[in-house]
Amino acid sequence: GRPEFVAEFDAQGKVARERQDTAGDGRLDLVRSFQNGEKVREEKLGKDGDRPESVTEFAGDVPVKTSTDTNGDGKPDTTVTFRDGRKARQEEDRDGDGKPDAIYDFDANEKLVREQVDADHDGHFETTGEYQKGELLRRTAASRAGTPTRVEVHGEGRLQRVELDEDGDGKVDLWNFFDPQGRMEKQEQDRNRDGRVDNWVTLDPATGKESRVLSDENGDGKPDAWRSNDAAGNTVKLEEDKNFDGKPDRVVEFAGGRPTRFSEDANGDGKPEARGELDADGKLDG
Repeated sequence: GRPEFVAEFDAQGKVARERQDTAGDGRLDLVRSFQNGEKVREEKLGKDGDRPESVTEFAGDVPVKTSTDTNGDGKPDTTVTFRDGRKARQEEDRDGDGKPDAIYDFDANEKLVREQVDADHDGHFETTGEYQKGELLRRTAASRAGTPTRVEVHGEGRLQRVELDEDGDGKVDLWNFFDPQGRMEKQEQDRNRDGRVDNWVTLDPATGKESRVLSDENGDGKPDAWRSNDAAGNTVKLEEDKNFDGKPDRVVEFAGGRPTRFSEDANGDGKPEARGELDADGKLDG
C-alpha cells in the first residue's frame, strides 16, 4: 500500500515536486523540484531517507551540476559540471578537507582531455595528464614551483618515453625510451647539464644491460667515443675520435672488462702507427 510515485502541483496547476520509489523498496528516494513546470533540481536520497547522496541542478531541463556524497559522510565530495548537458569537468575531494584533490576535464563528446591529481593532499597538483580522444598522450609531474620533473610521453596506447630533470634545474637531462613491451631500450643523457645530449646508450631490453654507448666528449653535439659491450654489459671495444674529425683514430680492445691492447692513428691518415698491449689500468704494458 505504499505509493511508488507522488506528484505535487503549484497554484497554476504546474508540477512543483515529484517523489519516486526507484528501488521498489517502499522509499521515495528520488525527489525532483520544478519551477514554472521546468525541472530545476533532482535529489537522490540515501538509505536513511533524509540526506541526499547526490544533487543535480538543472537549467531548462538540462543538467548544470551534480554533487555526490560517495563515501556516505553526509558531505558532497564529487562535483560534476556540465556544458550543454554533457559532462565537462569532474572534481573529487578524496580526503574530505573540502578541496579538490583530482580534477578531470572533458571534451564535447565527454572524452577525457586533461587530469590534475594532488596525490599527497598538500594542495599542489603535482601530476597533470593530457589526453586526446580519451587516450593518454602526456603525463607531467611538477615541483611546487611548477617546474616539470618527470614527463611521460605516450603513443599507440603505450608508454614511449620518459623525460627526467634529475638535478632540479628546470631542464631535462635524461630521456628514457621504451619498446612496445614496456622495456627500456635506449637512453639519452645530458651529463654536463648544458641542455644538449652528450651520451647515447643502447640497452638490451631483455636484461637492461648496456650494449652500446656513444659519447660526446668535446661538446660539439656529435659522438666522438663509441663503446661496445658484450651480453653481460662488459666492454669489449672502445673507439675514440681524438682529433674530432668524426672518425675513430684510437681503438682499445678489452677482455673480461679490462683493456688488453690498443691501436692508434695519430696523424689522421687512416692507418694506425702505434699498437701495443695494455695493463689492467689501461696503461701501456712495458
